[in-house]
Amino acid sequence: MLPHHTLARLLAALVVCCATGIALGQNVGSYGMATRPPPPSPDTLEKLDIPQEVREKLLGEAIPLDGTFYDHAGHSVSLREVVGGKPTIFVPIYFRCPKLCSQTVVSLLDGMRAMREMKPPLVAGQDFNIVFMSIDSFEHPQVADVRRTEFHRDYDGRGRDVPGVWFLSANPTNQGKTAGKAHETITEVTDAIGFKFVRLNVKKQTEVAPDKVAQEIQHPGAMLVLTPTGRVSSYDTGLLVINERQLAEQIRTAGRGEKGSSDGRKSLDCFLGDDQPEGWYRTAMRVMAWSSVPVVAFALALVGRAWMRARAERITGRGPAAGE
Repeated sequence: MLPHHTLARLLAALVVCCATGIALGQNVGSYGMATRPPPPSPDTLEKLDIPQEVREKLLGEAIPLDGTFYDHAGHSVSLREVVGGKPTIFVPIYFRCPKLCSQTVVSLLDGMRAMREMKPPLVAGQDFNIVFMSIDSFEHPQVADVRRTEFHRDYDGRGRDVPGVWFLSANPTNQGKTAGKAHETITEVTDAIGFKFVRLNVKKQTEVAPDKVAQEIQHPGAMLVLTPTGRVSSYDTGLLVINERQLAEQIRTAGRGEKGSSDGRKSLDCFLGDDQPEGWYRTAMRVMAWSSVPVVAFALALVGRAWMRARAERITGRGPAAGE
């Protein structure tokens, strides 16, 4: 049995070594993820844009309403069912998108909370519906349920069974064998509203087939307000800030079955690109990773020295000298 002071010294050395190893792993892992994809090419950005003339032309037009989607509980539904004869905010997004989609959801949430306080108030499920449709052919009801639960909590704390807020996916599973059909259902709607997106393999910078998982989906931002019969009343693409009074007027206009307007702004595009993927960020991560090597070597030497001293003390039966 080793003396207590020897065990303490060994333990301290091992803790240093483990902590250093963890730090190295984090640095190397971060370095491996540091190179973000380049921004889309000009051709792709042009493809993602939703021109003002396209939006204006779509005002008053019906969107496809009868494709099969799946709600948060996994029940098959159509857009016609969830519109349900009410003016409806319709937003194509994908649920795991960390950038524009998430900001759009937050902006709409803020606007909807403000509309609840208006005189008279506008409340989801009573005066209008809102539908978030996933453009990712691999997203499924379980993912939709998580996002919807969060939205309910932050909106008004409503229960799971209260209608009015819908997060829909076109795939009942997360399997590739059902993703192809899901993609067809999605693109029937997105093509009809001039909404284009690119499913991307980030590492290879190539588009991927609908039955393969996309690491990133490059897409524009869009929010439509539909009439109770599913016709486009207004079409907006500047979604970072939602004006609640403007949104309330759009809902009331759609509720009367009338055409509204497009916001006239250039559509925002969502992608995870970095203008300088070989720049300071990657260099900094490389320095961090390589600077960990001598630290690990020192930690290993420290453990080895502590072990040798402990072995010598065990053989001789002596403890550390005074001051050690």
